[in-house]
Amino acid sequence: MNLHNIELFRKIQKVSTVNKKTHTVDFLFVLFFREQYRIYLPHPSLGKENYASTMSNWTYSCSHAIFQTARIMNLNCTFEAKGKRDAVISQLDKYGNVEILLAIEWENNYKDIFGPGKELEKLWKTSTNEKRPNAMLLTYVPSEELGSYAQEVIKYWQSNSESKFPAKLYLIMIELSKKTGVNLTKSIHTVEIEGSECFYWEELVM
Repeated sequence: MNLHNIELFRKIQKVSTVNKKTHTVDFLFVLFFREQYRIYLPHPSLGKENYASTMSNWTYSCSHAIFQTARIMNLNCTFEAKGKRDAVISQLDKYGNVEILLAIEWENNYKDIFGPGKELEKLWKTSTNEKRPNAMLLTYVPSEELGSYAQEVIKYWQSNSESKFPAKLYLIMIELSKKTGVNLTKSIHTVEIEGSECFYWEELVM
């Protein structure tokens, strides 16, 4: 803390109880990414014929939102890296070495992330091989399956969290509501899984 910050801290202490609060870079990345990605989600005002999530814009929307978030935060973004992860977010440490912050996978088919060679396993393997082993998984999930789906992902991730400093997983679920056969995007749900604990973020409603 430099001299100006110390002085500011002391002045605040004179009028209120004050505590220092910090956030990791990967946490802030996920926080900003959700807002960036929401820009690409179809809005209800467009009408149901345009208010649908489609395979054709899935990869573009994810990759562009990830790239834009990295750009805003002055971080490096590499696609198809570290064993073919969809995206890897990194920065240079104070010694000029590449520091991996976040391994990212996205999958349109929410049921297809489990099993050998699938997204969850790939993220876990990448996370355990890096110094900052955190991961993010993004997928679409129907409203009626949100709870059971989150449970399944949490159980998998926590069952593998045996190290002293287990990898953190940010599970981002785009809630889908089917009306007249069309998948309508409702909101963005985020579950932060760290060791034996989970943190549910406030949802972003469309």
